[in-house]
Amino acid sequence: MLDQNGYIEATFIFVQAERSPSFDGAKIGTIGNGVQDFFRPVPLMVQNDDVKDATQIWKAIYNRAPSFKRRPACHIYYVTTGKWTDAADLVARKNIEASKLTDTEMFEAVTFTPYGADDIMRLHTATKNAVTRTFTFDQKVQIPSIEGVRLAYLGYLHANDFVKIISDDAGDDIVGGIFYDNVRDWQDYNEVNSGIRQTVLSEKKARFVLMNNGVTIIARGLTQFGNIFTIENFQIVNGCQTSNVLFDQRAKLKDSAIHVPLRLIWTNDDNVIDSVVTGTNQQTELTQEQIYARTEFAKRLEKHFESHPEEIRLLYERRDGQYDRIPVEKGRIVAPQTLIKVFASMFLEEPHAAAKSYKTLRLRVGKDIFLEPDKLDPYFLSALAAYRLEVQLRTKPLRVYKSARYHMLLAMRLLMDPFPTSFMNSKEMEKRCGKMLEVLKDDTQANQLVQKAKSVIDKASGGDLSRDNVRTLATTEQITKMLKKYKKD
Repeated sequence: MLDQNGYIEATFIFVQAERSPSFDGAKIGTIGNGVQDFFRPVPLMVQNDDVKDATQIWKAIYNRAPSFKRRPACHIYYVTTGKWTDAADLVARKNIEASKLTDTEMFEAVTFTPYGADDIMRLHTATKNAVTRTFTFDQKVQIPSIEGVRLAYLGYLHANDFVKIISDDAGDDIVGGIFYDNVRDWQDYNEVNSGIRQTVLSEKKARFVLMNNGVTIIARGLTQFGNIFTIENFQIVNGCQTSNVLFDQRAKLKDSAIHVPLRLIWTNDDNVIDSVVTGTNQQTELTQEQIYARTEFAKRLEKHFESHPEEIRLLYERRDGQYDRIPVEKGRIVAPQTLIKVFASMFLEEPHAAAKSYKTLRLRVGKDIFLEPDKLDPYFLSALAAYRLEVQLRTKPLRVYKSARYHMLLAMRLLMDPFPTSFMNSKEMEKRCGKMLEVLKDDTQANQLVQKAKSVIDKASGGDLSRDNVRTLATTEQITKMLKKYKKD
């Protein structure tokens, strides 16, 4: 490389990855000691053949130090399935280990980065959604310096040039991943979107730039040479509907006078991104569910639903309409409102509230529903039980029990597991859900469970399945009286 380039640039990367559910201070020290020993001229620890080969490489690099553009960097990553919380003792320990390497003066920079499960999911999602586009942005003004923002511009692009940014490489489809952080997906041609299309196709299309609120792009990487911009790992956080209409009408844009207002922001600050997403979407009222869709818990829940085998896979609709354009059974798509209701019915034991008082349940999001530390298993289990039940409720013999659907879910859970629920963030809850999942995975057992729940409802309701009778606290109390146990026999 030196012969070819005339200089050497090097970075050393060390990764310690474990399935441990937590971070350990002693392990941080062990990692640091291992890296420090690796760079000793004569290591104290025994090295295997792979490490010996790597040692020869770093020595060969440093033997050519006069050819460095700059000293190498050293990056250490400690990865577990836990959650890094910036605990003072762990932060101090990793900083000490990084300082020891810095003190050797071998490195331009040293970092020691802990990654937990949320971080891994976020990074994985970024690799799936990472898109790079280059375009000319000459009609713009730079926004004055803002804390947390590296660069920001206001301007406009020709609609045809904008469509190239949002199209795949073949130009045949829109890149769906660039709307991952948007609170809504494509809402089809509702009244608003039909109005946008009408403007695009009308003689007044030149007014589009004045009539449209425009598009907001947030990029985590940006390079600029004059008016030529390259954006990397970017998201359209506002303007999803405009983008989809323009892409759909792209054949009519080439020679048109349509321009798109564009706000371009370069930042890696999540607080800035959250505030921009909320602020730029206030022209239409956001529901609590849409605001919640951007939380890390909601994103983890979406991935958790997708991770199950195809025969029981459900899709959590974190963003409105995100699955409208894929061929999937509608009953397998679970909206946040539905998940809140079925979870409250099964695990909070409040089917009467799910049936009559959804607004009161929604106020509990972040308090005892959708808490950040919660295990994801109870939520998927609730959705799967509801799916199994709904399939049966479509049949003629059970159709009359639709009014009791939420109370039947409570009965189903207590028939499988009659004891009070464990803490939602506990291993015990995860274990108990695993046992119930085995029942719901099996068609025969699941159908039998629904039939048993039907019998429970018959007794608890006194045979009166009218809404006023069955969708009550009294029915809930009767079901728990019949099925719930408070200690094992």
